[in-house]
Amino acid sequence: MIAKWYSYSYKLYNMRFMTAKAAEAAASSAYTMDEHQRIACAKVERVKKDSETQQKVSAQAIQEAHMWRSELAKAREHDVILEAVVLRAEEMVRVAEANIEARIR
Repeated sequence: MIAKWYSYSYKLYNMRFMTAKAAEAAASSAYTMDEHQRIACAKVERVKKDSETQQKVSAQAIQEAHMWRSELAKAREHDVILEAVVLRAEEMVRVAEANIEARIR
């Protein structure tokens, strides 16, 4: 009977020891998983911040491109106006030369 009780007691002790080891292993795994989760969250935040920065830079570049397109359109309009002024001045010179030649004759 004592041997039976000793055997049962030993098994119970062994189960408690194994349960404690399992609990320790589970706690260690949970800590490791928590640490990995913190690292992953930090990476996600860093990528999110980088993405937001890139979006801001992209938006600024698009805005600047629109501004330069607008400036180019204004310059082209100004060029067309100047060409028209030059053509009108050349026509006026031709008319004036024709009038002078007509007076000379």
